[in-house]
Amino acid sequence: MDLVNGNQLAVETSFEEIKKAGERARDLVKQIISFSRRQPTQLKPTKLGPIIEESVRLLRATLPPRLTIQTDLADNVPLVQADGTLIQQAIVNLATNSMQAIQGRPGCIDIRLDSVLINDESIGSHTAILAIHTKQPGPLARLVISDDGCGMDAATMNRIFEPFFTTTEVGKGTGLGLSVVHGIVRSHAGEILFNSELGVGSTFTIYLPTEPSQMTCISSLAAPSLSDDDTSTADTSTEVNPRRLMNVRVLLIDDDVQILQSVKFMLENCGCRVSAYSNQLEAINVLRGDPTEFDLLLIDYNMPGMSGIEVTRAVRLIIANLAVAITSGYIDDALRSQAVELGVRELIPKPCSMADLRKSVEQLVRREIRLV
Repeated sequence: MDLVNGNQLAVETSFEEIKKAGERARDLVKQIISFSRRQPTQLKPTKLGPIIEESVRLLRATLPPRLTIQTDLADNVPLVQADGTLIQQAIVNLATNSMQAIQGRPGCIDIRLDSVLINDESIGSHTAILAIHTKQPGPLARLVISDDGCGMDAATMNRIFEPFFTTTEVGKGTGLGLSVVHGIVRSHAGEILFNSELGVGSTFTIYLPTEPSQMTCISSLAAPSLSDDDTSTADTSTEVNPRRLMNVRVLLIDDDVQILQSVKFMLENCGCRVSAYSNQLEAINVLRGDPTEFDLLLIDYNMPGMSGIEVTRAVRLIIANLAVAITSGYIDDALRSQAVELGVRELIPKPCSMADLRKSVEQLVRREIRLV
């Protein structure tokens, strides 16, 4: 491989890793918003194996010396109704707990995935597991994370799922890790069991109901038009036709100059004619000068001075039928209600990738403005 091609490959690889890191950061921010705002968990049919593999890749980048992670993932585990980001957080939190329990010594974390039937003698006596099966008969997905760390005594085991309870030093833990894991599992209609022995280690086992319509091989151990995070009615096409946006005139408003320039560049590459402003009043005055100049107003909701809703309210006094799309990091019932009142065509959740934003704009143009 010559030097030029080698450098090009290195650059392409770096960009791909940056893209993946950005997507992970986006998902984590959405997760934090979901917890802090108590938004409903977004569940969809999910394969657990790839989520575990991605989690392990993340964990291996932060492993202390002499500590290893081993995995044993069965191939034919049925899909579960899950939020992949939350499941990943549960895995990372449990593995982090294991790292802390090993306390810098040589050690190993084992992560296993398989599926079991309710008549498995290891789980048949647990009333919580039986309750899962009563609600949704069929095999259960079983995720096991174990370590050979310091283990726990009975007093500690009685409190591990309490918020803010921690055995780590001040400044080295919040006491939220296992409490959050417990909440995630319960939000997925699942159950988490554990056992531990001082000086031997700990094992956490998560059971999740699986999709009832699937056939699988069991482990040998067991015999309105406003959008938010819901994409169930979204266009199934994965690529945007740039010609669809040709000559669409966009008034873009965002107080973050870097985001403003990035979105402007992306839309112009799709054929839009974009006027971008970080100052809301300046943009409103431009629109007032020629109310028919634009086809679409794309605006951020959370801005100093005037929110996206307040700007939209001012715009409606100038032109009543301009298509408006608002981006927001938190879409709740109050924002939806205000948006409907003001005739906003689209609420686009943030953070989102440029590809997702481009697709949302294309769908809005096709649905509300015109076909080009």
